[in-house]
Amino acid sequence: MKRKKHSRTCFRCGKAFSTNRAQQIYCSAYCRHNKRNFEPKKCAYCGLLFAPRGISNRYCSKNCLQRVTAFRIAEQAKHKANNRPPKKRRCLVCEAVYIVTGGGQKYCSKKCAKIVSEKKRKEQEKAHIRNGTGSNWLKLRFMVLRRDNFTCQYCGKTIQDGVKLHIDHIKPKSKKGQWAIGNLITACYECNTGKHDVLLSEREQRKLKSKIRVL
Repeated sequence: MKRKKHSRTCFRCGKAFSTNRAQQIYCSAYCRHNKRNFEPKKCAYCGLLFAPRGISNRYCSKNCLQRVTAFRIAEQAKHKANNRPPKKRRCLVCEAVYIVTGGGQKYCSKKCAKIVSEKKRKEQEKAHIRNGTGSNWLKLRFMVLRRDNFTCQYCGKTIQDGVKLHIDHIKPKSKKGQWAIGNLITACYECNTGKHDVLLSEREQRKLKSKIRVL
């Protein structure tokens, strides 16, 4: 036999509900455990009316509570930053003392930062030339080949003779020879490999350099 359903009004929140229990006066377990009936409140963040779960409940949802907490943390951090004494550093370029405005600031001005970036760029270009990579090395190589008329300066052979042309240092790299265009010369594979790091006499070096056509 089915029990008869009764229409009731929740004793706590006033919500209408139906039940088959004659003694039930609350619509849910929450109302039963929180029997005290609190008046509706306005959310302290968004201003919406809500049924509070306790006397100290000020926000309608966890979302509002999280937003208020995040705002308070940001305000506290801002207050600490404003009251903190300014951090000073010494510029790595001009050695002037300046006040730090950013976490990764190393230089007092854009001018000093530009000087450092230009220096790094030139060092990278030199490294590319030393390693035989990059557009700068290819440009320098072509300038040397064009200057020497695409001819080996040791034996006089050209590409038509079936040789592979290289760029050789008149004063070898191992003997502190520079990567300047005046110290570079066109040589075929056989001559470049055979010469290796042999240091030529000053007379031979002058003779080679006299053969180089000035651009």
